[in-house]
Amino acid sequence: MQPIRMRLIADGPAIAALLDLLESAGVDIIEVSQPYPARRSPGQQRVYVDLNIPSTSLD
Repeated sequence: MQPIRMRLIADGPAIAALLDLLESAGVDIIEVSQPYPARRSPGQQRVYVDLNIPSTSLD
């Protein structure tokens, strides 16, 4: 399966919590971009995450 690119828009602590949750669920996080300002959401960040989902979680 090819890596998935996901865009997250939230505040910094919420993004960190979601990344922790994904890792604890066995998701292989390949790369996390630097945070960018969210264009339409003041005070929030935009982060791009490349990840692989384990094949066992798709069964």
